[in-house]
Amino acid sequence: MKNFKPFFIFIFISSFLFTGCFGVSHKFQKVRDHLFTKLGKTLPADVEFSIGSISITAASWFVKNDSNDDMPERVLRHINHVQVGVYRNDPYYNASFDFHSFKSVSSELEKDGYKLIVCSVEGDEATAIFTEESDDEKLHKMFIINIDNKEVVLTEIEGELNEVLTEAVKNKKLDVNI
Repeated sequence: MKNFKPFFIFIFISSFLFTGCFGVSHKFQKVRDHLFTKLGKTLPADVEFSIGSISITAASWFVKNDSNDDMPERVLRHINHVQVGVYRNDPYYNASFDFHSFKSVSSELEKDGYKLIVCSVEGDEATAIFTEESDDEKLHKMFIINIDNKEVVLTEIEGELNEVLTEAVKNKKLDVNI
């Protein structure tokens, strides 16, 4: 076991260095900055991180060992990369958003290959979901923007998202042909 300790330390450090666990990608930052431009304010980050495939695999091991339900582990198996940004939108910043601002952000994401599939603006809350398909027309990436009067949340998920949706439908035992 003594000989394995340096190996485990190397694997642990490598999982952070080579999977993008420290910061979000340039593309994610570009969308965030464009959004903040449209909001007219730069909001402070409460959380901003990126998790790569090795860290997600390690998380699935913990979930598998800690849960009687194997659905979360099956879902995590199909996710390769996750980026999350949570930004404080307290009364001092009071950033609001409207449908026209979403159209601008949507066109910016469409330049990067995303397609707007859901947009909802109601009162103080706005949500948009964008998807990107791979060459074989499977759902490959999803970018979600949620804004309310307390926070702005940006999330990008990458992986075999068709499989993730299949697992979710199977788990809920919905009567849907897949």
